[in-house]
Amino acid sequence: MTSSLNAPHLAQNPFQSLRSGYNLTVYMLKDILGLDPAIVINISIFLAAISTVGRYVTAYLYHYLKMICLSSVRIDEDDALYRYFMKWINDNHLSKKSLRSVKANSVKKQTIDDEEEAFASIEKGFEKDELISYRTMMGRNPIRFAPHEESHVFYHKRNIFRFQHGYKAMPMLRSPIPQLKGELTIECLGRSLAPVKTLLEEAQTYYLEKTIATTQVFRGNGHHWGIINSRPSRDINTVILEKTKKQMLLADINEYLHPCTRRWYANHGIPYRRGYLFSGPPGCGKTSLTAALAGVFGIDIYVLSLLDPFMNEQVLIRLFSSVPSRCLVLLEDIDAAGLKRNDDPKLKKDAVADDGMGGVKPARGISLSGVLNAIDGVSSAEGRILVMTTNRPEDLDKALIRPGRVDMHVVFGLPGREEMVEMFESMYRDLVESLEMGKEATAVMAHLNLKDGKGKDKNGKQFADGIPAGKISLAAIQGFILRYKHDPRLAVEEVEGWVEETLRELESLDAK
Repeated sequence: MTSSLNAPHLAQNPFQSLRSGYNLTVYMLKDILGLDPAIVINISIFLAAISTVGRYVTAYLYHYLKMICLSSVRIDEDDALYRYFMKWINDNHLSKKSLRSVKANSVKKQTIDDEEEAFASIEKGFEKDELISYRTMMGRNPIRFAPHEESHVFYHKRNIFRFQHGYKAMPMLRSPIPQLKGELTIECLGRSLAPVKTLLEEAQTYYLEKTIATTQVFRGNGHHWGIINSRPSRDINTVILEKTKKQMLLADINEYLHPCTRRWYANHGIPYRRGYLFSGPPGCGKTSLTAALAGVFGIDIYVLSLLDPFMNEQVLIRLFSSVPSRCLVLLEDIDAAGLKRNDDPKLKKDAVADDGMGGVKPARGISLSGVLNAIDGVSSAEGRILVMTTNRPEDLDKALIRPGRVDMHVVFGLPGREEMVEMFESMYRDLVESLEMGKEATAVMAHLNLKDGKGKDKNGKQFADGIPAGKISLAAIQGFILRYKHDPRLAVEEVEGWVEETLRELESLDAK
């Protein structure tokens, strides 16, 4: 059947459309504008050639002038100088609007300074006795400027600088999605690198002054380390541990970090490394002590998880070899990793693929020999401190904890009476300052019976008398004290009932 509606005729050959367009152009140039099409085409080709040559010449001249007139330095995100410069440029130039083209973002509050900046905007209108709206307080993220993927020019100390911030794609193991890695290039007008070096030294000093009371926490992220948190350094006095163990550990690490110690190790042919094993029940302060040690000695923490689905032996060795000197590497719950020797048949099987990772296969199990090679192999970095934590030290292979890999074993136990008194006094040490709600300090101390510290000692001993020694973890006791952090007397009164309830819960868990 032939349709009564005829569809418009479409050109079967695409060259027919091009020829029609060419004929129309020639007609317009010749008959309407009175121009010779051949001349117009020749001029167009000549201009295109001039434009192409001009681009090449300009690029060559720029490259040549850059070589003789500019000094440049490139810094990758893995280097600490990257953090130093980005912090300095954000605080000293981007925040002062000396750059006109930047990227604005509402930063996440990873440090206490960010939270205080957000609270400052509503502090005047906030009443102490009213209910707190977390959305109101935390929703006001401070606005920060950051450089985006363009070049920026700024003037600093009689020198003109130009920096380019960008990203490059890095392939990820067992993932089709590449990881973006930041890099920046700093250029200075002149043939000397001295101004750039002075600038980076100033950025380094500025960064260290800003973070001197904080501890940076890094985590293995594929091929390199990435910062995940910056927290106030923890006071070692807030860690509840036998004083003799604490003093012995501090003295050992202090002697190891002394500048002369490295030379002594080298003269005696001993690898400059130090390892510690913290063992004990959950909630006894193993991780807390690690964080406090990093704060005492002013070093950063590098966290590794052997259970990471992207972790394998090659990545583990690469991360261990790339840690900086004078840092603390933390391997938490090493017993949970289930380390096996290479001849274990379980190691030959892949991990379960369907694990909620969106089809990404976890890494194969890491063998014991792979971990040992990463810890003290030929490529392992020196100068670092290794801390391994475990709940079950008896499950660890003897090769992992032999002398040379573990130089000191610190055993954490459930707290006794002395530790409980110390925790009570530590928790209420700064009570008066934290409770200043417009009242007189003397009135607060009188109400809490804490004047001159006499009541505090009495309450601490009464509190410890209500808890059986060696039965409840420090974390559980701390959780109870937090309920009454403004009233130590009430904590003493309620502790016996809480202990009975907690012991019943522990017995029911053990029965299961």
